[in-house]
Amino acid sequence: MQRDNCAIFHCANRHHHTPLSTTLLYKPAASFSIGCMDTQPHSLMHHIHDLRCFLWRSLWGVVACTLLCALLSHRLLTMLTYPLQSVLNSGDRLVVLSVYEYLFTQLKVAILGGLLLATPWILYQLWQFIAPGLYRHEKRLCVAFTTASSLCALVGAVAGYFWGLPLVLSTLTGLLPPHIQGAYSLESLFEFAAHTVLVCAALCETPVVVFALVATRAVRVATLRQYRRHVVVVAFILGAVLTPPDPLTQILVAFPFVVLYEIGLLSARLLLPDVDETNKLTKALFKNRGER
Repeated sequence: MQRDNCAIFHCANRHHHTPLSTTLLYKPAASFSIGCMDTQPHSLMHHIHDLRCFLWRSLWGVVACTLLCALLSHRLLTMLTYPLQSVLNSGDRLVVLSVYEYLFTQLKVAILGGLLLATPWILYQLWQFIAPGLYRHEKRLCVAFTTASSLCALVGAVAGYFWGLPLVLSTLTGLLPPHIQGAYSLESLFEFAAHTVLVCAALCETPVVVFALVATRAVRVATLRQYRRHVVVVAFILGAVLTPPDPLTQILVAFPFVVLYEIGLLSARLLLPDVDETNKLTKALFKNRGER
């Protein structure tokens, strides 16, 4: 593998004759360009120090974002319960079943919101930790897959909130007979809404996972096509496990999973057309060598 000699020489000279107290500062990736790899050997304690700084900075980022979401927990809780409030029948209402349920629900909203809000900061700190040990093409792959997975998760969360959640809630509340009024617990509604949105966000990662498997040559496109029927069965099993025990939400999870799986196969076939041919040529080459 060829390396950028100028970039490596530049990176190596930056730490030449540098005191240990200076090099132990947590700036492992800030002084490296996108094509530069840190070739200077470091001790085990140096890597442990970098790992500790990564964990502490990530933790403080989560704490700061959680405190911010705690200040806005009432508005966030109103946003999460809005899909149900928009489809409530006349006489239905939201209730709390204990004196501390509203407080605990606000804490859950703050923690979940803090984790989601701090995700970009955590990914940035992770990149600062692992970037010095990566080559140029590895950095490009990491940036591309991280960007694609983040966008897919965002699209899935938005679709789950604006489309999936109202559809499921309106269907389930519409099953109530006229003589029964609904009284929905605030905590259970928040858990249901958060669970639905997170499942939709994870579901939209399917094309990225399929494309990554083919791009890294862990599996071929032909093999993934061969197991289409198994994927359909797995989709309905996941729909039964990840959703409440009703057939509607199971279908709403299984059907998009299969569609996104096919999108991943199509994108891998169009953007990586030489993967299967390369695998065939490699097998033929080894076969010819074995016969000789």
